[in-house]
Parts: sequence; C-alpha cells; structure tokens
Amino acid sequence: MKDKDKKMASGVRDERLEFAYAIMTEKALDEILNAFETENIPVSPLKGAFLRHLLYEDPTGRLMTDLDILVRKRDYQRAKSALEKLGMLEDRSSDIINHPRAYSHCHYYRNGFPLVELHQAVAPLAYETAFEELIFSGRAGIYPADIFPQKCVHLPPPEVQLLILALHFREHYLSVEKHQIEDVGRLCRRFNIDKSKLAEIAARFKCEFALWLLLESSGSEKALETAEALKPPFIRKLVHMQLFDAVDGGFSLKHSKDAPRMLTLMARGFIHGVYSRDSLMESAAAHMKMLLFMLKNRIG
Repeated sequence: MKDKDKKMASGVRDERLEFAYAIMTEKALDEILNAFETENIPVSPLKGAFLRHLLYEDPTGRLMTDLDILVRKRDYQRAKSALEKLGMLEDRSSDIINHPRAYSHCHYYRNGFPLVELHQAVAPLAYETAFEELIFSGRAGIYPADIFPQKCVHLPPPEVQLLILALHFREHYLSVEKHQIEDVGRLCRRFNIDKSKLAEIAARFKCEFALWLLLESSGSEKALETAEALKPPFIRKLVHMQLFDAVDGGFSLKHSKDAPRMLTLMARGFIHGVYSRDSLMESAAAHMKMLLFMLKNRIG
C-alpha cells in the first residue's frame, strides 16, 4: 500500500500494482456490502466505488485510492459496528478526528484492505435530510441490473451522481483528482442527462456554481452542453477568470505557489466558505455544524 502511494506520488504508474489494488478493492467492497445486507443497512457507494463499474469497460482502468460509501445518519453507528465485525479499525488519530471533514466521514482500515471512508453526509450541508431522501430512494432503472446484487444498495440517477461529484469538488477547494474529472465527462457521454432536473436539484442544494465549474473543467463536449443549463451570473464568470487558472483536476489560484502560506490558507478557506457556494446562509450553517462537531470531539 505504501509502495503504491510512493509510485503514485512520483507520477510513475505501476499497472501491475494498480491491477492488484483494484482486485483487492473489489473484494473489499463486496465484503462490506454483503455485511451491510446482513445487517439490513441501506448504503450507497460513492464516486469511484460505483462509477468504475458503470463507466469503464475494465473497472481496473479507473484509479482508486480508497472506498467511499454513504449510509443514512441514523444508521451510522450500526454501519461502524458492521465494519468492526469485519475486523476493521477506525483511525482515531488526532489529525483525522479533529479534521473538519470528520463531520461527514470517518476512516476505517484493515490489513489487506484499502482505506474505507464511511460517510454520514455527502458534504457538511444544511440540507442533509433532504439529500438523504434524494439518494436513498432505490435504484435508478437506467442502470444495468447486474450492478451490485445486494438489495441494500441504493443508486441515485446520473443527475444526482453529478451533484455528488460537484459537492466533492466544492469541498476540495475546486480541485480534485484528474480521474474524478474524467468521471464527469464519461457520465455525460454515457447518459442523456436531464438538464432541467439537474438545474433544479443544483439550485435546491445551492451548488449551481460549483457544478457549472466542474462541468466546464471536464472539457467534454457533452459536459459543456450540460453546463449551458446552469447559468451563473456573468460577474462570477468574470471574477473566476481573474482569480483562477485551469489545471488537470479543476482550478488553482493564480500565483498561489508564490504567495505566503498563511495567505494561501486564508484564500482556500474563502473559496471553501464563500466563493464556491451559492448561499452564505448555507455556508454559515455548514461551518457551524462542523465547528460544533469538532468542539464535541475535543471535549470528548
């Protein structure tokens, strides 16, 4: 696992190692979903855990660094217990449990397993209950019937998958892995995206601008056509051009490599809390939830 990380960090691909890791990941995901099926815990695989099966002829061709799975908040403790029955341990190191993202997910590991991120929220949202209803509504009929035989698995439609990717993109300061951007283009090419539905749910969850940026960064013709359904104010487009450079995986702040570290951190906080969000009230509510969670963790 550590050797794999070193290879990836150096930019040198070891395809044999990636293939072995992919097989291990598939085995782990199947074991986890079977455990959740036994415990009757509804679950939704997120990002690559689902999309590599849906969008790639050879799932091993889609890089994976961890497994992301989502459960309802009310099932979170039961899901943690199910993972622990599989011999998995929660990472309780201070830099993990005191990180803001610990609000939405925790890390589990086991020898011979990839890292598992167990999510109780797609992102720290002010609309978590409504988002749960959107995701845990069964399986979209548009997907192949042989994807995940476990009845506990919920698979929301492509429009919701794009929204999930946009929220992930937003929470990571408008920059994610290159293969996650590739997922966006593949989704738009594979499915006839309902643009009006996509625009409606993006507005509902205050994520129109981040979604527009994600579709634009894909560069895929179909993704660009989909982006036209989302029309952010012209001033935001203009400001974006002045502040950011396009890079593989999204956007980076202009001159961020030359700026003092403190200034860069402040700018990233501004992007996360204000710039990439459509609603200041939603941003304030989300940050308050994270702050209360972190204080509770420290006190506990």
